[in-house]
Amino acid sequence: MDEAEEASSPGSPLAVMHGCTCPIFDNAHGEGHLGAGLFVMTECCPLHGSPAARGDDERKADRDE
Repeated sequence: MDEAEEASSPGSPLAVMHGCTCPIFDNAHGEGHLGAGLFVMTECCPLHGSPAARGDDERKADRDE
């Protein structure tokens, strides 16, 4: 797994260093839940959460104008 892939994998050490708050053990340290390539993500994770939870919601930008 290269560095970009690891950073994008929820629960990986590199993602956690960049602020990921997704479950580490449930995601097997970025390998995926139960090895199935599926990931458990928290809604409020700054890297993997929902756009609204991250503050990326474009509707929010419209309201702020």
